[in-house]
Amino acid sequence: MPVTWITVDDVAGALGQPAAGVADTDWLASSTAAANQLAFDWREAAGRTDDPSIVPNDSTRQGAILIALEQYRRRGAIGDTAITFTVTGVPIIPGWSNIEKLLLGPQIPGFG
Repeated sequence: MPVTWITVDDVAGALGQPAAGVADTDWLASSTAAANQLAFDWREAAGRTDDPSIVPNDSTRQGAILIALEQYRRRGAIGDTAITFTVTGVPIIPGWSNIEKLLLGPQIPGFG
C-alpha cells in the first residue's frame, strides 16, 4: 500500500511556486512519493506502527515535506546534494538537518 502522508500540492506549496513543466511535475511527484516512503520507513524502523494512509501527526507531515523539498532540489546536482550559493559566492551544501530527523520521531541508532 503506498504511503500518502503528503501530496504534490503540499510540496509545491512549500516551494512557493508551481512546477514549470511536465518534467518538473513528474520529478515533484517522484520526490513526494519517495519522501512519503522514506518517512514511513524511518518511523517503522524506530518501532512505530503507522497507517500509511493517515499521517501520524503534524511534525511527521512537516518532516516529510522537508525531505521532499530536499529531494526535489537535488535534481541536476552533481553528487548527492544540491548546492546553492550565497550572495557572496559561498556555497551552501544542504543535507538532512537535525530538525528533519526530529520531526519524524526518535533517531534510529546507526542511521543519520
